[in-house]
Amino acid sequence: MSAKILRNDIAPSCSYCLFSKQENGHFICTKKNREEPSGMCRKFVYYPFDRIPQQQPRLKTYSKEDFKI
Repeated sequence: MSAKILRNDIAPSCSYCLFSKQENGHFICTKKNREEPSGMCRKFVYYPFDRIPQQQPRLKTYSKEDFKI
């Protein structure tokens, strides 16, 4: 059984599309040669190297007193 690497619940966005490039803070679609105001289009192809994953929350630090009965 193989481990699942990519999730299916990632919403399409131009920020991590294979065909988008960023210019002056805006994403331009290289397939349609225009900016998508909604942030996604039908030509969307997921490119995982452009996606910045959410950071995991920091774990709490515990002292020895927390584990005393």
